[in-house]
Amino acid sequence: MFGEWQFNLNFEPNTNGLQDKVTTALDSIDGVSDGTTSFSVEDIENFNPSVATQEQIDAYGELNNIAESYGLTIKQLIILLQTMELIQSERYQQLVDTFGQENVDKLSPKDLEVAYTIENVGNMTFAQLQSEIEKTKQKANENSNLSNQLLNSNFPHQLVC
Repeated sequence: MFGEWQFNLNFEPNTNGLQDKVTTALDSIDGVSDGTTSFSVEDIENFNPSVATQEQIDAYGELNNIAESYGLTIKQLIILLQTMELIQSERYQQLVDTFGQENVDKLSPKDLEVAYTIENVGNMTFAQLQSEIEKTKQKANENSNLSNQLLNSNFPHQLVC
């Protein structure tokens, strides 16, 4: 579904016109030439031409052409654009919408992955989110330690029926 999230494009540098090509295609998908796209990584991955306008279909085709011109699949292009922080996942954008970019930038990549698994983040303060992240990481470490203890113990490895 298009129009759920906003993403700012920030290409540095505009190598071989990649910025212009991608920005034009992304602007065509959302219909507004403002350098901001109103869709997520998931929207691109799950693009459905049967519910899209002809302009969106053409723009998606242009993204495919760009990918092919660089020897990439559309999924690889999406990963590249996401790595370059040009587009984001819905989960990431939800965190930004809730807590602001400045706060989300304070989270490590590991903390972001944990944050994606926490339910009801929209009802939390950023401090509460950080606390939940730490609790979740601590619980994961405890579970890992317990698993390691069981593997390293004299616990029988066969079940006897």
